[in-house]
Amino acid sequence: MTKRERLILSYLIRGASNKHIAKELGISDSTVKVHVKNILRKIRVENRTQAAWWALGNEREGNVESRSSLVRFRRYPKQKSRPGALIYV
Repeated sequence: MTKRERLILSYLIRGASNKHIAKELGISDSTVKVHVKNILRKIRVENRTQAAWWALGNEREGNVESRSSLVRFRRYPKQKSRPGALIYV
């Protein structure tokens, strides 16, 4: 997995939308979609939630940003909390 894909995966863990990820990284929504699709294919899962769970179980192998780096991020005000969303505080 590329460094950019690992970074995007860390955003998926926090429940960020493609639009939010694109804005934060200064790339287009479609580029984020391509990265997400590649992540799902590489780790052999079907959706973003499964990818987030996979990442939480595999962070020790260096496949995703460490949990300690995720703590620095917070939920953004425009994004509403959804049932089942994975959020670190």
